[in-house]
Amino acid sequence: MTKKYLRKGNGEMIGFTAVALIILCLVVSLCAFIQFSYGLYDINKMLMPASRAAAVCTSMEDAQKQAQLVAESESTDKNIENIKVSVEYADGYSKWESGTCIVVTVKAKIKTLDPYITTGEHGKKAVVTVENLDGLSGSNCQEQVFNYLKQNGFTDEAACGVLGNIEQESGFDSTKLQGNGPAAGLFQLENYKTKSGRWKNLDTFAQARGKTWDNLACQLDFMIYELSGGESTATSKMQHMYPNGINGFKQETDIEKATKNFEESYERAGIPAMANRYAAAHRYYSQFHR
Repeated sequence: MTKKYLRKGNGEMIGFTAVALIILCLVVSLCAFIQFSYGLYDINKMLMPASRAAAVCTSMEDAQKQAQLVAESESTDKNIENIKVSVEYADGYSKWESGTCIVVTVKAKIKTLDPYITTGEHGKKAVVTVENLDGLSGSNCQEQVFNYLKQNGFTDEAACGVLGNIEQESGFDSTKLQGNGPAAGLFQLENYKTKSGRWKNLDTFAQARGKTWDNLACQLDFMIYELSGGESTATSKMQHMYPNGINGFKQETDIEKATKNFEESYERAGIPAMANRYAAAHRYYSQFHR
């Protein structure tokens, strides 16, 4: 009787162990599958910012470098390793210029509890178009300015406050002249007619960068420059409104306050027509706010 009992007990133990091992294998496989799914999600999450970074670069070499850096910075999964980004011309393209299609591929190895699930590299790819080589992206001038401001840390409200002012000043025409002068450009800076004042400073700023004064990206850079200390009146007025100056303005969350403060500090229009500026700012906020 004792022998039979022990044999029966041993059999139950073996059976329990076998079932436990099966359950353990299933749990490990399930955990590995979840890890693998999160890894694929992380690779996909890296792809879009990396593609975006490549599309606004000025050369294939720079695109490769920037896409790699962005992909690595976007990864948040500790099980992702050996991230590799490649940038290649799409079929039919061989020159880096606006409108060229490129293929951006992000590959990586995904570590899981089950090595059989994650053998080799896994990747995603996207086809994007090289955008404005001044670094501006968007289908029109308004969108390009909005994206530029967002990339420079402006809230949607602050950015649209600036857009509302530009709408009133120049209608987003970076070459616009006020009659035969004196104001010119996106922000209607004076004095184009006498080639002096803030316009002259813009012209000098542009030439130092190998550009002409009517270049859109250059005028946006110059606006940041003036509000960051390049133009004493604009800088002091902005600092009076925000202790951190332009950095404080960038964080503004009230559309009309942003519109008004930008006009009073930077534009300083003789006849501001604030109702027009407010209306335009709200319209662009409705259009671009994400």
